[in-house]
Amino acid sequence: MAAALILPLILIVGYTAERNGPSEAQPTVSEPARPAAIPILPDAPQIAGMAEGPWAVYQPPRKSRPRLRSYAACVVDGSAGTVLYSRRGDRVRPIASIVKLLMALVFLESGGNLEQEIEITPEDARNAGKSVLWKGHRFKARDVLYAALLSSDNRAARALARSTPYTAEQFIERMQARAREIGCATLRVVEPTGLSENNVASAVDVARLLTAALANPTIAKVCRTYRHQFKALNSRKNYRLTNSNRLLVSRYKVLGGKTGYIVEAGWCVASMIDTRQGPLVIVIMGARSNSSRFAEARRLIDWALKYRERAHTFALAS
Repeated sequence: MAAALILPLILIVGYTAERNGPSEAQPTVSEPARPAAIPILPDAPQIAGMAEGPWAVYQPPRKSRPRLRSYAACVVDGSAGTVLYSRRGDRVRPIASIVKLLMALVFLESGGNLEQEIEITPEDARNAGKSVLWKGHRFKARDVLYAALLSSDNRAARALARSTPYTAEQFIERMQARAREIGCATLRVVEPTGLSENNVASAVDVARLLTAALANPTIAKVCRTYRHQFKALNSRKNYRLTNSNRLLVSRYKVLGGKTGYIVEAGWCVASMIDTRQGPLVIVIMGARSNSSRFAEARRLIDWALKYRERAHTFALAS
């Protein structure tokens, strides 16, 4: 009976979506050298290797599964490399602003200088939705990165992508290649903000993306920051950002995460939680409201904390 509780590894099927989304092209240049390895987050060494190799997938008995209403979800035991629970975890869906994690990773690995000046242009602002960054204001790239990851600012994401040595098309190609390198078989990217419903992935691949992104210490630091304040370099205006991830002010120790929302994706959140037994990565996709995605995330975390030991016992018994 115990062996029957372990499902085979899910083979995730790719999803094809091709469409140009970048707002501005730059002169063609050769691809810059990229670091051989992503730096490991100093205060969370257990993240190392979490995204490598296949993850075993468990499915608890029906009566033991968490009660969720979101379309898709998963929770990953980072210390064991196992998916403890998956609700439509292999279904490919729009991931909205969660794609900004991949944008940030490619920006930093392209040699992005956090002290460089970046000006917000009319092209950055065109059809970008609500933004805190004013057109014509110049900022340090570090503050633009905070805006992209804390408040999901689409102007910020476009400006960061534009500031790299890549053309707009090359940047998307590099994002797609980086997704393949970290094992995200279903992740497809057409633009760097998440506004397009053609940026898609499965919940399990979102967990893999978050794990790889948080292994970068700069991204990890930004993603676990709740508030950030800065000024434009050519203005006296003060900018204040608040992280959209409400789990940062919960009872959990959050190592980082990212939210996302467009109509086609619903309300989404991915977060990594530190526990005594090692990190847990939780993903909620397609929740019905802003508050419900965090309620479901908390429900999934609490369930995993109780169930994880039982799952490992089942694995040893088999």
